[in-house]
Amino acid sequence: MEKKEYDLCWLRFAMIGDRDVREQWIRMGERIAFPGRAPLMETAKLELKQGLFALTGQTPAWTESPDEAGLIVGRRQDDEAIDNAFRAQEWDGLDEEGFMIRPLERNGRRVLVLAGKTDRGVLYGAFRLLMNIAARMRPDVMDLVENPRNGVRMINHWDNMDGSIERGYAGPSFFYRDHQFSWQEERIRDYARLLASTSINA
Repeated sequence: MEKKEYDLCWLRFAMIGDRDVREQWIRMGERIAFPGRAPLMETAKLELKQGLFALTGQTPAWTESPDEAGLIVGRRQDDEAIDNAFRAQEWDGLDEEGFMIRPLERNGRRVLVLAGKTDRGVLYGAFRLLMNIAARMRPDVMDLVENPRNGVRMINHWDNMDGSIERGYAGPSFFYRDHQFSWQEERIRDYARLLASTSINA
């Protein structure tokens, strides 16, 4: 990944050292189906592209057809392959920002389905998938259903307009400087990515 002047923390993905695990994810992520369309689905697509390349060295190809994919990503209404991957009770129990990930056999081969009730859930699921891959989890054991415990999940910022931060121990604010907005677009976007990757939504 591109070198930055600040630390991307847990989104600073490194190549998987275990060759067997890496090759499993190369096969699974060689072609990814995104049959649906929504703004945050495009964000999830970009995160998966960047993350999988960093983790495996392979840039995935995209398709709208689940029949061609090793990884299928979307919402229930996007394709019957996504709908059928989970039981009706699981869909009924899924929150608006929840997600599910499941390995299964489809058309004679192993695939992985990542699903959310909304595009927000899909984005949170994409981040979880990448972090599980980074933790060397194999695709055949990645079976989970997750819902947020709280509807509003927020960070309390104590930035002052002069650039100082109350109880700040990691340097000055990158939002404000000298009583002006300090618009560091790339850094703020990466900060938003870090928050979204932990399901912070406010």
